[in-house]
Amino acid sequence: MIQFPRNLHNLHQFRRDDEQFVVDLDAGVVVSVNEVICDILKACGFSETDAIIETLADKYGSRSEILEALAFLSKLSEMGILFSSDQSDIRLSQCNERPKIYVTPGVFENRETTPFLLSAANHNLITVLAGHADLYLPLSETDNNRQEIEGSLQMEGVHPIFFESNRTFSPAKSIPKNCDGVLALSPLTDGEQVFLKI
Repeated sequence: MIQFPRNLHNLHQFRRDDEQFVVDLDAGVVVSVNEVICDILKACGFSETDAIIETLADKYGSRSEILEALAFLSKLSEMGILFSSDQSDIRLSQCNERPKIYVTPGVFENRETTPFLLSAANHNLITVLAGHADLYLPLSETDNNRQEIEGSLQMEGVHPIFFESNRTFSPAKSIPKNCDGVLALSPLTDGEQVFLKI
């Protein structure tokens, strides 16, 4: 049986159509979970396994459901999912924090030449991601459609970053600290390839 306390990977929880999911941002895996597993993940960074079992048995009225969830988590742990192998510094779960994702400028730079369906798919992707993460979108200050773009990005979780379009500034320098990832939609422009190397 899995032993707690344990360090968790960088996790993000979200709900979709009455189902709960945990995204392991370190392993790049999405796991469907139930309430019992969510409760275990909330406590496993600072509580012993036996204490978790007793507490949750009182809440759910059954030890078998908790033991089943622990067996499932044990299998995930063996595969390197959800849990860190480093036990030297047990830290509290940051499961409820929204990840920060930097989206490369090409998503909007080439919209005049981007096929309509690809533009619609990109917009849908940004909309869905914004429901689960804070997105940082660099946009050229000299863009003629700035007001139109700003209007289309009026949604919670989207943070436009305006920059001057010149060769001396790289939008990659505006990537926020503690950024959890970079979303680069291919094909990358030549400029983006340079930006991501900085």
